[in-house]
Amino acid sequence: MTTYAPTIAATNQVLYKDFVLAAFESSLAMIEFNPEGMVLWANENFARTMEHRVSEMPGLHHK
Repeated sequence: MTTYAPTIAATNQVLYKDFVLAAFESSLAMIEFNPEGMVLWANENFARTMEHRVSEMPGLHHK
């Protein structure tokens, strides 16, 4: 049986939280609900997928 040790490459890349979150938001459809199922927030990708505008999303109920 052969076992392989994981390779850990050295890097000087620093990931800044705000930049990572902005990259997620620009490439993913994201939505946030409260515990009762009401939309608190949705990004442009999600709203467009659901054929809504971002401004229409808060307050809608998850169906």
